[in-house]
Amino acid sequence: FEVTKNLFLRAKTRREQNSEKMELSPVESAACGAISGTFSAAVTNPLDRIKTILMTGNASYGGTVKSCSAKIWKDEGARGFTVGIVPRIVYIAPSVVIFFV
Repeated sequence: FEVTKNLFLRAKTRREQNSEKMELSPVESAACGAISGTFSAAVTNPLDRIKTILMTGNASYGGTVKSCSAKIWKDEGARGFTVGIVPRIVYIAPSVVIFFV
């Protein structure tokens, strides 16, 4: 959130040619929260997929992170690590928005 907020404030300062300390409005804060929540959900999705497979006890994927990752890569390719990304973003992004407003 802080990185997104700082980038937004820097752009806002340049756009308004203002040297005063600027603050985010609630809507801008919500937008920064949504962006950072979406990014964090997308980046951590591959690990969440592996964790879910291991926790459900799916024996065909092996019992370790390494064997599970290898099987996903072999059977599904890189796309296999993005399975479930949309529901994860839809679940996480709104909670981050609420937290930072």
